[in-house]
Amino acid sequence: IASGLTVVSLIAASFGFIIADAIAGFIIAGIIVSIGIVAIKESSYMLIDACDNDCIIQGDLIRRITKNINEIKEAHLIRLRRTGPVLQGELEIIVPGDMTISRLYEIKEQIISEAKHKIPELDRLSIVAHPDDIKK
Repeated sequence: IASGLTVVSLIAASFGFIIADAIAGFIIAGIIVSIGIVAIKESSYMLIDACDNDCIIQGDLIRRITKNINEIKEAHLIRLRRTGPVLQGELEIIVPGDMTISRLYEIKEQIISEAKHKIPELDRLSIVAHPDDIKK
C-alpha cells in the first residue's frame, strides 16, 4: 500500500499536484500508527495471559472431558493461554485420596489424549491432582 501511494503521489506531483506527496505521507503515517496500535494491543493481551472466547469454549470442552471420568470429583481450575499458534493449559482436578499413582497417570493420559484430539492446537496440558480428603 505504501509503495502504491508513493508512486501515485509522484505521478500526481509530476502533473503539478504538489501537495499529493504530503497527503500520501500522512496516509502512510496513519497506516503505520494503526498497525502499531493493533500490535501493542495484541502483545499486551499476551503478556497478561488474556483469554479470548475460543479459550473459554475450549476450557469448557476440557471440563466436559473430566466430567466423563467417574473418579474425578471436580475440575476446578482450567487455564488456557495462547503461545503463538498453539495453546498451553493447566488443569487442577480433585480425585479420591486413596487413588493409586498408576490410575492417576492413566486418567491424566486419557484427559490429555482426548483434549488434544478435540482441540488440535493444544500443545501442552499440565494436570495437577489434589486428593479430596485434605481438610481446608
